[in-house]
Amino acid sequence: MKTYFNFQWTFLIILTLFSCIKNDKDKIIELLNSDDKTKIMKGCSQLKSEKDTIFIKYLFKDITDERISHDAEFYGISVYQAKIGALKRISGLPSPNKNTYEFDSLNTAFYKKWAINKGYLKE
Repeated sequence: MKTYFNFQWTFLIILTLFSCIKNDKDKIIELLNSDDKTKIMKGCSQLKSEKDTIFIKYLFKDITDERISHDAEFYGISVYQAKIGALKRISGLPSPNKNTYEFDSLNTAFYKKWAINKGYLKE
């Protein structure tokens, strides 16, 4: 009886963890697809490493967006800058040009080429 009880708890814990992971993924996608610049930046700030490659296509959506945040957490940062910063963290590669609030097509092309070569993005 004790083994059955342990199995139930283990199964319940694993199920809960997978549920939380899926909810986090859905929440990040919702943030990245938002029209609100602060929400987009919150989504970008949660992307930290190569395990987050599933979000790359969302980062390239409206990547030219130069709207600047006035929220205390992201004050002075543009949506473009947050997205390039997330791509830099995910890829582990420095951008060719300094990442500023202004759109830079070279940085965008650099990370787009990287994503296509790695198979994370279609041409």
